[in-house]
Amino acid sequence: MNKQLISYYFGGKEGLYQAIGDHWRERETALAGPAGSLGELIASYVRFDVEHGGFGRLLVWDGLTGAAPDPRFAEGVRAIVEDLRGRQRAGEFPADLDPAALAVALFAIAAAGAAFPQVVAAVSGLTPEEFGEHYATQMRALVDRLSG
Repeated sequence: MNKQLISYYFGGKEGLYQAIGDHWRERETALAGPAGSLGELIASYVRFDVEHGGFGRLLVWDGLTGAAPDPRFAEGVRAIVEDLRGRQRAGEFPADLDPAALAVALFAIAAAGAAFPQVVAAVSGLTPEEFGEHYATQMRALVDRLSG
């Protein structure tokens, strides 16, 4: 999309960012629901990132540029940590793991294809989109094994 269309439809880059964030928050509720294992949760996030690669790249870009987090995004991330705390209390992963650190690790796993498409291509010969379902399945198995 060219700059003029971004300005026309979203009022600028900040408006585009807000629209992408709103879209993520709408979908995030379905992704982070209590149903399913922690492994299925990460697989859902990986699939979302593959389907909406622009979001993962935007998240990585914001981190690299030091942009202040949108308060609504920060609120959503804190809700993910609270969900992880509930899962921890339910015995889904060990009590000695910090749910906040786990949330950061899960974000990194989910965004890996967007952050490192060159690594995906080097190890698999595929684009992140082509590799996505296999990666989601593997990350689900990994997280399920680690969570016991």
